[in-house]
Amino acid sequence: MRKKKGFTLAEVLITLSIIGVVAAMTTPSLVGGYQKAKVGPSIRKFMSTLENANEYLLADKESNTISGAVGSNSTEYLTELQKYVEGSIDDKKMNGFTPKPKYFSGTEDIADIEIPVYSLKAGDAFAISLTAPDTTNVKGSYKGKVGRIYYDINGFNIKPNKIGRDIFVLALDNAGSLIPEGGSAYYKAYGGEDSTEKAWSSTCSETTVGNGMDCAGSIADNDWKVIYRF
Repeated sequence: MRKKKGFTLAEVLITLSIIGVVAAMTTPSLVGGYQKAKVGPSIRKFMSTLENANEYLLADKESNTISGAVGSNSTEYLTELQKYVEGSIDDKKMNGFTPKPKYFSGTEDIADIEIPVYSLKAGDAFAISLTAPDTTNVKGSYKGKVGRIYYDINGFNIKPNKIGRDIFVLALDNAGSLIPEGGSAYYKAYGGEDSTEKAWSSTCSETTVGNGMDCAGSIADNDWKVIYRF
């Protein structure tokens, strides 16, 4: 009678152990790769969504500027936004979430985070701080920076809550367009004689990552891909 060939229990356990070790080693890089890959498309989609909403807002208010439509009232702007973008004003300010948003290094809380948050239906969110229009060195068809937007691709209630990791900084122009801070588009809109065309080249590059404030510009200028240490 021929013997049946098979695996011993010890061989099966050893194989499973090896598979477990390999999975443990590769899963973090796979997850990290997935997160990096979704950053650029998420930012672009958000920018398109908000710019379209701003077009409707300006048309309904019969205004050619954000400041003319809502002044510098961030909450009023978000209230109007509910007519055009599915989502709601969060009951927390940006600094009310846990963990509190930090710079890329994670060493300190962001200073000016006492600003309202709008949570979108898809789970992402943004905080906005409107200001009086800054028309210094404005170029082309732009009308001046009127606010700063902190866009969180997975919502402020999910870690890591760090600028340059899941939070990205955009300028809001008074004409309604969004401009990634630190990139060439920002320079073209507001760059003066002493401005650096690509601020991210020394603050969010392949070799250097600072506080993360210019990382949206880095991503935009590199075909919407993350090139820096993530």
